[in-house]
Amino acid sequence: MHAQAWAEAQVQVQALRRPAQRVAEDVEEVMGGMGCQVCHDSPCTCTFMTSAVAGHYDGVDTDLEEAFCDAVEEWHKGDGLNGELHEFLGMTQDEYRRVVEKPTELARVVEDRRKPKIEPRRAHDLADLATGGRISTSAARARTT
Repeated sequence: MHAQAWAEAQVQVQALRRPAQRVAEDVEEVMGGMGCQVCHDSPCTCTFMTSAVAGHYDGVDTDLEEAFCDAVEEWHKGDGLNGELHEFLGMTQDEYRRVVEKPTELARVVEDRRKPKIEPRRAHDLADLATGGRISTSAARARTT
């Protein structure tokens, strides 16, 4: 019995002495390659915008602007084989244009993407809820036009 416990202890000691890379590989295997919290790929296959909207750059060492520059550089290294730059970044042409024209807009573009979009008809429904369904005659006319 003591010999078996001793052998198990030796195995554990040897495991502790393995290089960090080997331990990291074991963790990856045990975790099932969970990878990114958004796309679950390892390495992450999210676009810059998907990661930014998910909050990957909030409160970490790599800030939003640095991550944006890294993504643009990555696209350039691909010799343009990754399609249009704005598509590679996960941005619309308008979002990309806003950032290029005024780099300080980057955080606002990300925040705008995080906000839920409400369709005009849905906005009317929400207004009805807020007023208890009571609307003025001028508002009713505006809806029908």
